Amino acid sequence: MVPLTGEAGEPVDCVTTSRLRLPLVTPEDAAGMLAGRRRISWHPDYPGAGDRDLAALAADPPHGWGPRHVVRAGDGATIGCAGLVGPPEAAEDGVTEVEAVVRLVEDARGHGAAREALAGLLAEADRLGVRVRAAVRPDDPAAMRLVSRAGFTGLRGSREGGELVMVRPLPGTAAIPPPAPARRPARRPAQGRAATPRLVATDLDGTLLRNDGTVSPRTAAALARAHEVGLPVVFVTGRPLRWAAQVFEHVGRHGLVIVANGALVWDVGAGEPRLQRTIAPDDVAAVVRAVRAEFADASFAVERLEGFAVEHTYRPQHELAPDVRREAVAELASQPVQKLLVRNPGVLADDYAPRVQQLAGERVEVTFSNGDDLLEISAAGVTKASTLALLCEELGVKPGEVVALGDMPNDVAMLRWAGTSYAMAQAHPLAAEAATRTAGSNDDDGVAEVIERILAEDVETGSAAPSQG
Repeated sequence: MVPLTGEAGEPVDCVTTSRLRLPLVTPEDAAGMLAGRRRISWHPDYPGAGDRDLAALAADPPHGWGPRHVVRAGDGATIGCAGLVGPPEAAEDGVTEVEAVVRLVEDARGHGAAREALAGLLAEADRLGVRVRAAVRPDDPAAMRLVSRAGFTGLRGSREGGELVMVRPLPGTAAIPPPAPARRPARRPAQGRAATPRLVATDLDGTLLRNDGTVSPRTAAALARAHEVGLPVVFVTGRPLRWAAQVFEHVGRHGLVIVANGALVWDVGAGEPRLQRTIAPDDVAAVVRAVRAEFADASFAVERLEGFAVEHTYRPQHELAPDVRREAVAELASQPVQKLLVRNPGVLADDYAPRVQQLAGERVEVTFSNGDDLLEISAAGVTKASTLALLCEELGVKPGEVVALGDMPNDVAMLRWAGTSYAMAQAHPLAAEAATRTAGSNDDDGVAEVIERILAEDVETGSAAPSQG
């Protein structure tokens, strides 16, 4: 165990921030909480069931890797429970790691207290060189935003209950490498055999679609057969809505597509959005300022539900449609957007994406899906994986029951999240590293081959995909 010690060599009793104190839950406190006793300074809703679960982890004698009360410095009220719950252990890459937990009562949320408590805990972990992970539910946007803005940029996988395990790199270190596929937690049932697939999630360009942009007859037949037997196939693409319509005829009975790298779930039948996850105007403006300050030749565009808009200096790869709006940068940043696009001529996306993520900080997610200079920027916590996780929860499908296919860095999070994942034969190295398996190339009908194999295995085992009604 790595002891969390103060300057005098004793366990840190209380982490202090500008507005909060985080004293350790003592064994006496824990016993009282578990017995249902309360202190007069505690909020009426504290402790809740989750707080009592944390309190049960309190050590005797106490040490710094344990639960803490969250106390407002102003009025002394205890409004929640938090902690670096340990002791720390070596992760698969050998780095010492611990899990952070922050829980607040309902009416203490939304005022920055969770962010401040987490920042205090992270400062202690950084001081001691211990990496931190967190488990968050993808259907809790506040929690997803909290960890994303705190620098939890690595998506390691998911747990049986559907929580995403996010990891924050230590300051000054590289991004979190994915764990070895054979040892990924919650990726396989205990007996070692992959769970029966209940949903297939596939990227479009470079994956489902051939290089000429078409759906091959074999792929169309495989999609039709999957829909016929009740195996949902969900399209998850970086394309904006305006470029996704060509595949709508192949959407199954669930009627949904995920576009714009997870920023929009579109209901094809209703012709309306099911979910939008946009970048706030202030974040758009801040990212544009930061990027342009370092990359003077950069130009910007935005995807909105209403369509595409570019700044006057934007250099598109293809000729723009007549209905594309040209706006000043201030106008681009005047309303929420699904994606912010950056072009930086003469520099490959591979080469400058990491620097743009550094410049943007915790405000957004930076990725790319082609071999030129185009970067695609989404709101913090918004990826193909996190939006697919929301949809799967709605459909009652667990991560281990999902088969995902992709080929580019914007597919990486989804490939890591799914129980079984395929990188296409021609995939970008980051996608190939993230996937558990390899499929044939997009021009060789790799997606069709995987779907056909799933359906054949279902026939052999007598299992059937769930009906989608």
